[in-house]
Amino acid sequence: MSRTLISLATLCTFGGAAALASCAPVAEPGPKTLAALDTSRQCFFTRNVNGFSEAPDGADGKERIYVNAGPSKRFVVEPVGTCHDIDFAEKIVIADRYGPSLCTGDTVELVVPSSIGNQQCLARVIGKVAD
Repeated sequence: MSRTLISLATLCTFGGAAALASCAPVAEPGPKTLAALDTSRQCFFTRNVNGFSEAPDGADGKERIYVNAGPSKRFVVEPVGTCHDIDFAEKIVIADRYGPSLCTGDTVELVVPSSIGNQQCLARVIGKVAD
């Protein structure tokens, strides 16, 4: 199941965290691949994040997400441990204690709101999707 952005997140806080965005399931044509992933040091400002979508799973089966960080900037983020239902989330929050920017290799805490409470997941920025 793929997701696309339906509303842009504004700079706001949610329990001390900057909101990413709200998404809804939408079909996305074409094969899923991460062949165009640049894992060199690339950074983005968290204030520029305006959405997320499902990415192909990692080689070890870990779920991944694309984080849209401005025009033509899309990064791949992968949970370090278990992050249940990240692929079904309608909203994901990046904890703001990591500073104003994130770079390839950085670790970040994601908060995934659900009907049974917020789930906190440690994740790593894997790389930037090459243009």
